[in-house]
Amino acid sequence: MKSNRDIFEAIGRACTIEVGLSVAGIALKKSAKRAAVLRPRQGVYVSPFRKDNNPSFTIYQGKSGEWRYSDKATGEGGNMINLVAQALRISLGEAAAIIDKKLNLGLWQTPRSSKKERTVREFENVDLQPLTDEVAKRISKSYGLSGTQGIKRLQRDGLLHVGRCWFRSSPKDYSIDDCWMLLDAKTKGGTARPIDGVWKSRNKSMCPKGWRKKPIGLSAVHASCVCLYVVEGEKDGLHAAHAIDSDDSCSVIIMPSTCTNLSPKMIPDNISTVVILAQADKGGVKAAIKWREWASSDSLRPEIWMPDTPSADWADLLQGLDSKDARDVLDNCKGYSRIEYGTDIDPNDYVEEEPAKRPAKQRGSAPAIDRDEQILNVLPHLPKGEKVRIADVCRALGLNPSKRSDTKKVERSMSRLRLR
Repeated sequence: MKSNRDIFEAIGRACTIEVGLSVAGIALKKSAKRAAVLRPRQGVYVSPFRKDNNPSFTIYQGKSGEWRYSDKATGEGGNMINLVAQALRISLGEAAAIIDKKLNLGLWQTPRSSKKERTVREFENVDLQPLTDEVAKRISKSYGLSGTQGIKRLQRDGLLHVGRCWFRSSPKDYSIDDCWMLLDAKTKGGTARPIDGVWKSRNKSMCPKGWRKKPIGLSAVHASCVCLYVVEGEKDGLHAAHAIDSDDSCSVIIMPSTCTNLSPKMIPDNISTVVILAQADKGGVKAAIKWREWASSDSLRPEIWMPDTPSADWADLLQGLDSKDARDVLDNCKGYSRIEYGTDIDPNDYVEEEPAKRPAKQRGSAPAIDRDEQILNVLPHLPKGEKVRIADVCRALGLNPSKRSDTKKVERSMSRLRLR
């Protein structure tokens, strides 16, 4: 046969009404009160698939000679392959195979896929290079690590890579060399930072083209792992991995942003403990509360661990410690507090995030920071009310309130200033 269509048409033409009804296991009646018709021919019958007070189930023979049916009330119809598939609730291919076997036609063969197989690169839009000891030392120096154990741990787990990666931009994409990346092929979560720790832009980290802000590390959870440490950001992830080193009973999950979802269905069944290593400020507490709610289940009761120093993160707490001392801090509750599951915490009880630790859009560029100061200066002169109107601020700054780009600038500034 030349194509899948030829095979189906040949089997459909060969199947008589008697064979079709026999395979489908149904009988046709002229009315509900009458007996089944022994030798059905062209005509109108009661539908065998539904309650039919006004018979509208038509059997007829098509121009090609194949037997067909049509239900005028529901619009369903087709040849005997469709009839068998509808009666047995199976696919058309399965129905055609059954009829072919019943009639000993020998026509059936597994249909060829109509779509060409596409090869999917496991790591797209990145050009990976070997991680040398020299590069590992450069990364550890840039982020305050006393050794390369955490870097080697993430590399061993298939998460940390170095090389060149591409980023989405308009009007065309661009690439940056000398990046270290955290990429999870399972969740498609990815993030990249420069090896020496400094971007030319105001972003601290960027998401490579084709990757998403999703949890990084779930693909590397070993079967012997029972505890997950959940951290926000690459820097805290490096320090947490540095602390656990080669201990396969623990693993690190890195959340690229505070809005990243960590749901129970993502967490492997062998995990019995989830610990959220939160930053000790308002934004860190908000993120920790979200992750605790998302990761909670009947068997999981996540705890939140937070440094005692206001605004400190886990990179601050573990910076400069060797792997053994960093693990001692985790195991013996040194310099941080544990918040058990079910304990209520209020983000407003904690300090605001340091500007350097905020995301780029919240941190603002130099012109944005100047605009923030201008807004603070004009606020006392604006009309009094419960809320500051965006339009009033735009006019005070000489911006056009009807222009969306101007109102977005003001909205972002007011968001950074906590005025909205």
